[in-house]
Amino acid sequence: SLAHAILQLKALGIDNIVRFEFPSAPPARNLICAMELLYALGAIDENGDLTKPLGEQMAELPLPPTIAKMLLSSGEMGCTKEIATIVAMLQVENIFAQGRSDKVKVLKRQFEVEEGDFLTLLNVFYAFENQNMSKKWCNANALRYKALKRAADLREQLFKVLRRFEIEMA
Repeated sequence: SLAHAILQLKALGIDNIVRFEFPSAPPARNLICAMELLYALGAIDENGDLTKPLGEQMAELPLPPTIAKMLLSSGEMGCTKEIATIVAMLQVENIFAQGRSDKVKVLKRQFEVEEGDFLTLLNVFYAFENQNMSKKWCNANALRYKALKRAADLREQLFKVLRRFEIEMA
């Protein structure tokens, strides 16, 4: 998707994306789809200008626009910490240790929920946090400690940005 690149160009003050000299020009249809997505997300207005503050804030986040919008809107829904945790977990490589044994499959299943993979990731992170981010606990539960630690660091970075944006941290 070109949406993130277009958002960055808009933030840099490049208004006429259609006339911008890309090193390898994307098809016009792709540009239009990306602009439509940014408009639907509220990142740009009907004139194609970056909206304030939403569009500017989305451009500051190193995330795809849909994820950035979800994160920035989470304060209105009272779930900022949960969404920031899920976003951080999505940014790291597989948190589950590799293995095909029945034991590894059973260990993975203890975190799974019917509601889907996002809530499974949330369950894993909260369990990791409740175990004081223990490497030993990760090993015992077929989880990758370094990936979870990285997610915790990313989550804290997101919290800092959200506080700077004055997003409600519920």
